[in-house]
Amino acid sequence: MKKTEIDNKIRTAVNHSVPDVLDSILSRCEEHRERGIVMNTTHVKKPRWTKTLSRIAAVLILVAVGVSGYFVYGEQAVDSVIAFEVNPSLEIKINKNEKVLDVIPLNEEARVVIGNMDFKNTNLEMAVNALIGSMLKNGYIDDMHNSILVSVENKNEAKRTALGQRLRDEIMALLKAGSIDGAVLSQSLSDDDDVKTVATENEITRGKAQLILQLVSKNPKYTVEELAKLSINELNILIGARHIELENTSIEGTASTKVYIGKNVAVKTALDHAGLSDSAIRDLDVDLDYDDGRWIYEVEFKANNFEYDYDIDALTGKILSVDKDDIDDDDGDDNNPALSTYIGKDNAVKAALNHAGLSASAIRDLEVELDEDDGRWIYEVEFKASNFEYDYDIDALTGKVLSVDKDDIDDDDDDDDDYYPTQPTQPTNPPATPTRPANPPATPTQPAATTRMSAATARAKVINKFGGGIIQKIEYAYDESNPKYKGEALKDGYRVVFELNANLKAIKEWDKWDVGNDNTWDDFAHALGQMITMNQAANSVISRSGKSNTFVQKIDFLWDDSEPLYQGEAFSKGVKYSFEINANNGDFEEWDVSTGDDTWEEKYYNVQ
Repeated sequence: MKKTEIDNKIRTAVNHSVPDVLDSILSRCEEHRERGIVMNTTHVKKPRWTKTLSRIAAVLILVAVGVSGYFVYGEQAVDSVIAFEVNPSLEIKINKNEKVLDVIPLNEEARVVIGNMDFKNTNLEMAVNALIGSMLKNGYIDDMHNSILVSVENKNEAKRTALGQRLRDEIMALLKAGSIDGAVLSQSLSDDDDVKTVATENEITRGKAQLILQLVSKNPKYTVEELAKLSINELNILIGARHIELENTSIEGTASTKVYIGKNVAVKTALDHAGLSDSAIRDLDVDLDYDDGRWIYEVEFKANNFEYDYDIDALTGKILSVDKDDIDDDDGDDNNPALSTYIGKDNAVKAALNHAGLSASAIRDLEVELDEDDGRWIYEVEFKASNFEYDYDIDALTGKVLSVDKDDIDDDDDDDDDYYPTQPTQPTNPPATPTRPANPPATPTQPAATTRMSAATARAKVINKFGGGIIQKIEYAYDESNPKYKGEALKDGYRVVFELNANLKAIKEWDKWDVGNDNTWDDFAHALGQMITMNQAANSVISRSGKSNTFVQKIDFLWDDSEPLYQGEAFSKGVKYSFEINANNGDFEEWDVSTGDDTWEEKYYNVQ
């Protein structure tokens, strides 16, 4: 109610409560003037109705002001708080009419999502549409990271549940319209002190804290500290993989696992290591799990009289542990040595190549099998080089060359792919024949119409042209008319300095290819089989960034006996990442994130 309206009501009330007795008072004054003033000590009471009317008027005024204030307060009072959590974390505060009072960013990514949008007094549905659309546009939700957590806080349980379900359905429809097969977790947020404490101590939202506390209570092997580091998509993967039932939480859709190597590749890796075929095993069981800070595929199967149990890194495909037990032996004491004590296929190949005096880039048609011969486990290593065919038997425990056979061949077929013992866990190996054109598969998130070569393709082209070896360093040098990948690669005795044109429409592919001698290869060649590859390191960076369009602009391999590293820089929209990765175990030694960076938008938007 406006001030003038209040004044008018007061004036009206007063006028009606006091009688118009001015003329009577004046006439009485004349009479007293003629007779003189007579003092009267008698107390004259005012009519009781005047007091009553005055009180009624005051009450009416207070009621009018109160009613007006109630409606004003009701429009501004917070009725519900809705939290969205992907990697961007934000809160929406609405009144009882579902008008937005405020949208609060809880981290830097959320500020990017909100941008310059003003949601004050807009309806909730419109705000949700705009926010989800911005998350899709900025790459925070895609087919590799498709989960979002919606937490609703309201004192009314029925209203809280209904609002959460409605938002879940609306968001699923929005994601579907954006060609994303999404997954939405919807939960009722409680006012719990433990939730608040976990949120504060781990610098996460209350919604994520509540979800984590439920997971820890369902499976004590997990800790709050380690789960707090996971994204919502990773937490959703964990819920699905472990079939965990959560209270006051509904889940629509399935969390994406496309960032990982997949169950089929994990099984193939295990079988290749065990020297077995698909048809030779039974009782296969594969689970994706989070253990000791990393995602792994647990692959279990039986073959002959043995039971195999593999842990395989879900990001890199590296075998982390192997257990092979006699099925009939409960104490696990095998008659044959455990598979984990064998030297492995890579070392068997190295033993054969060292004996033959050949490098990995010089051979073709490589085959390696683990077999038992006269009670001894051996690796059978076969390959071709020049006009000869080699056949080695290598002791699986000691690495000793037991036998070798070298025969002349008449072989003009140079079309076979080479095997690189330094990269055993890659699903596919790049061909090493220099004259064979590289045609690696495009990454799923690379735009089909891009005019710039992807970093993964560039690395494959270098290895292909060089005929093996490793890339020591490579970086994308931006130039609008002539962008290039520049760097150096190494193999036994040689170093090449290269410049590869990144413009796919360029007539000339290589601007520089200078090969010279090098004597550093032997410093680290012996350890390459135990390290992750540069491609695996780059994929780990993309995965950790949470955005499938992240571009690894520069990556170097630094050799050190105690801690070899991959280090470099990567970019996504508005963000720059600086990283160092331990090449032995794939762990991140450094991970620095700088926001407010426009480099990706200016230089790298059309390359990945």
